[in-house]
Amino acid sequence: MDTDRRDPPSRRTAGSGRERPSPNEVRTAPFAAPVVPVHAEADGARLIRLADAARRTVVAVGEGLLRLTPPDAAPLLGARTLEVHVGGAEANVAAGVASLGVPARWWSRVAAGPLGDALLHEVAAAGVDVDQVLRADGRMGLYVAETGRGEQPTRVTYDRGGTTFAGLLSEHLPDDLLATLFADAAWLHLSGIDLAIDGAPLAALERLWRSAGAHGVRRSFDVNRRATLPGAAALAERCAPYLASADLVFVAERDARALWPDVAGAVDPPALLAALAALAPRATVAVTRGAAGAWARAANGALASRAAPPAEGPGRIGRGDAFAAGVLAGHVALGDDLEGALAWGVAAAAVKMRVASDLALLDGDAVRALAARTTPAPADADAGAPSAPEPTR
Repeated sequence: MDTDRRDPPSRRTAGSGRERPSPNEVRTAPFAAPVVPVHAEADGARLIRLADAARRTVVAVGEGLLRLTPPDAAPLLGARTLEVHVGGAEANVAAGVASLGVPARWWSRVAAGPLGDALLHEVAAAGVDVDQVLRADGRMGLYVAETGRGEQPTRVTYDRGGTTFAGLLSEHLPDDLLATLFADAAWLHLSGIDLAIDGAPLAALERLWRSAGAHGVRRSFDVNRRATLPGAAALAERCAPYLASADLVFVAERDARALWPDVAGAVDPPALLAALAALAPRATVAVTRGAAGAWARAANGALASRAAPPAEGPGRIGRGDAFAAGVLAGHVALGDDLEGALAWGVAAAAVKMRVASDLALLDGDAVRALAARTTPAPADADAGAPSAPEPTR
């Protein structure tokens, strides 16, 4: 990343284009650009088209992580070396979107120091704009992934308590920063993971979400249930306002059935999507079903489905994030073609299996070619089994 243009250097840190605010600094510059609501009335349709033409960036916000993995599927106990990978669900999505030729921006609050520098370097190298990321003293979130073999699932252990991101406050999101984040944005993408971490920055995330809506940015939310996180038991409640106002929702079928009793009884994908529509009435809802592919339901009730292409490789971690990246990039590139965006999603998830990193560093040509060959998904109730044992996380 080019940092030569940024000054004064005494108040900046490597890999970030934002000043580190002093302890008492509160930035209050007003937002002056016109706001064009996404869901405007018919007489504003021309303004919406003009705004959308200039807005192509997908903005993903969430905690960056370092993954530690014993090599060769060895157990952690007794391991003498650990592989290090950069990740975090929203960073993974941003990398995937960028690799598919759509502008992507990732924002977070990242620890100052070498670990945070390394994370930002990797995300930026994926073609993602990280210039607005905030740096602050603190620690990075970590997780250990012990790779499963055969029927043994991958086991994930989190170490995310007291991180720099968890200390994110609403005052770290002044109006001028939000205006910059959303100036060219088509979508904001958030994840339920960040609602469930220890000391989750709930007020700051709510401010981001509301601000995106006020700036005319469409909002995407991935439920992303992680049963071992401290706030997992409260996830359904914490997700509710995001689902109610989202324009696009992602959820794995297994998570939907675990979180909501009214959804658990659905007998097939159309019934499952109809039940989820009651929770997210404004949104297109995309449900992933493991080896059986994915289904989606638009807010007007239209259905689409794509079967999952066969895929093998070391890249199971981050596969769901690659799916979200494909759907979001497809929405931007294809003009909200739901069937086409869903095809990009299942193709991106399949191509991600070739990539060992968490970040969805996708071959865009391979994704588009594979998407063109996808077919409708099966609708039987038992088809949603995962293609391999799901990670324990």
